[in-house]
Amino acid sequence: MPTDRVLNVFRYTYALPVGKALTSIGLPSHQYVVLMGVNVTSSNSPYNSTGVATAGTKYYAKSGFDASGNAYDRDSLQSVLSVENQWSIQPGALNTIASVGQVIDTTSHATTNEVRLLGAAVFGDQVRQEIILGFSDGSTETWTQSFSDWIHSKAFPGERVVGLMDHQITSEGNLSLKSTYLFEYSYQVPTGKRLTSIQLPKNGNVRILSIAVERDEDEGHLLRDAFFNRLGSVRLIN
Repeated sequence: MPTDRVLNVFRYTYALPVGKALTSIGLPSHQYVVLMGVNVTSSNSPYNSTGVATAGTKYYAKSGFDASGNAYDRDSLQSVLSVENQWSIQPGALNTIASVGQVIDTTSHATTNEVRLLGAAVFGDQVRQEIILGFSDGSTETWTQSFSDWIHSKAFPGERVVGLMDHQITSEGNLSLKSTYLFEYSYQVPTGKRLTSIQLPKNGNVRILSIAVERDEDEGHLLRDAFFNRLGSVRLIN
């Protein structure tokens, strides 16, 4: 029988902790909780955390760039990434890679001269982290890089400051006055090698905001391929 009452159906979501594999879901044992369906989704994107937030907007308290409710300010961060740097921030809530050994597929790039990462460390400097580059001939090369903590700069080899801000955004959406750095890391691909994969460090305290590859075109002009900065365009191999 028709009724003029307004009936609502809601959707509930929960982001799984980084590095965890879901094996079961225990539903509430309450007769007045009615579920119409359960859906578990996965993604080929390595972005798995909220490290960039907007002032005035709340986010999960155990997230943030440092997994403790502190994040970069999206507006301030984008403004310091100049046209020269050519970086952009991943859209959406999942905009940071907590590095746990993800393998990134780069086979769509015929010629790559340089790999660049945008990020920083948390919970102290993370030194001598191994990034494994895979090539089309089956060989690999280890890029060993040290990462400064995001609240100071140690000027490690291969590390360059691309952003310095005077505040962070808390999980409540408030400004927290604290100096905060963002770094760029670069590595030259060996001459004649075709890069097919990048394995990130197996260390969740290394956080990556973006990945880019560069190649020489038009009489040595360096062109940065920014497709890694767009949602859904980074494919994991495993």
